[in-house]
Amino acid sequence: MNVKSALLACIIIISGLLSKAQSTDTLTDARDGKKYKTITIGTQTWMAENLNYDMSGSWCIDCEIYGRVYTYKAATTGCPNGWHLPSEAEWNVLTDAAGGRSVVGGNLKEAGTGHWKAPNTGATNASGFTALPHGYRSMNGILNFKTKMGSWWSSATDPKYPMNAMSLRLDFNRSDVTYVPSDKNVGLSVRCLKD
Repeated sequence: MNVKSALLACIIIISGLLSKAQSTDTLTDARDGKKYKTITIGTQTWMAENLNYDMSGSWCIDCEIYGRVYTYKAATTGCPNGWHLPSEAEWNVLTDAAGGRSVVGGNLKEAGTGHWKAPNTGATNASGFTALPHGYRSMNGILNFKTKMGSWWSSATDPKYPMNAMSLRLDFNRSDVTYVPSDKNVGLSVRCLKD
């Protein structure tokens, strides 16, 4: 068996394990009646769509597809009752359950190039998380890197620079995840985690 065949076999096995370990459901946000797909991955239940709740500190930029983007302050209070903004440690639990940090980006990203810029490296959406590339809204109101990256707030603040909070980032040309500090005033996507 050559290296390419062995790698493909490993991806198929991981995809099979992930699909057996996950279950889907829906959540209705009592505040506005919006329905969200949810996915259980390992021990956690996540929204399988970005939050799209209209509140102060959020902006709608193609929000019916990508959800809204939020400042850090809005993100910390934006999740519906019974759900919360995940900590960096809770994101780590997800990345471990969905295949490990070096390949998890592909397992989390929506497959194909309908929303992601080509080549959308490693994207299989084997986890069912269906991460979309909304980019981020800068402080001057411009949406940057749409189709190229997705960034989601964590509740963790940057220990060195209090004006920043940590976010999880996925890129169109990578199959891993990175954690990056983001200015609390930019607009990033939110995925809520069940309490």
